[in-house]
Amino acid sequence: MTWTTQFSDAFTGTDGTSLSTHDATWVKRTTIAATIQTNRGSAPATAGSGQVRYSVNKTLANDQAMQLDFVSPYNFSVGVRHAHVGAEDAFTGYFVQYNGATSAAQLYSQYPSGTFNLLASTTPGAATGAWRIEAVGTALTTYRAGSTTNMPAATDGNIASGQAFFRAATTTSTFDNALVEDAATSLPWKLLLLGVG
Repeated sequence: MTWTTQFSDAFTGTDGTSLSTHDATWVKRTTIAATIQTNRGSAPATAGSGQVRYSVNKTLANDQAMQLDFVSPYNFSVGVRHAHVGAEDAFTGYFVQYNGATSAAQLYSQYPSGTFNLLASTTPGAATGAWRIEAVGTALTTYRAGSTTNMPAATDGNIASGQAFFRAATTTSTFDNALVEDAATSLPWKLLLLGVG
């Protein structure tokens, strides 16, 4: 698989700046805003079931990947094939989540909107580092620090397209180095023979 970078963000900027102001490619999908904090992104502590969710406003090929460095995660996830439906937790998509309460890496689909489906769960051994999810056809693969060891994987064909996204909930999380990639379907080469004379 050859991946092409469609968006990246190192979150450098003025502290307190909202992500959408920092870069309009980030689309805020909840009332709670993430901000720049010491050249990183920060999702603030929230009460109850409050969450932060942003999608990346880029049209992507159906085979796509989202990666984000978790610096101080609690409940935090990166996802692909996102479609926003309208309410705080109303969307469809696939995401890998670090669950701070159980120290688990959990791979979910949300389909239809409002229904969370746990596809696989593992114990990653550590929370920090670059977390990545790839959707290639119906195959969902996740990574931490470049490795699939102790990370969940699954097959699911319910969601075919959408945008990359992240979400964070419950307590303050910081993150860095967002990367969104896709892989356009290659067309077969055609040989055109021209006659001369």
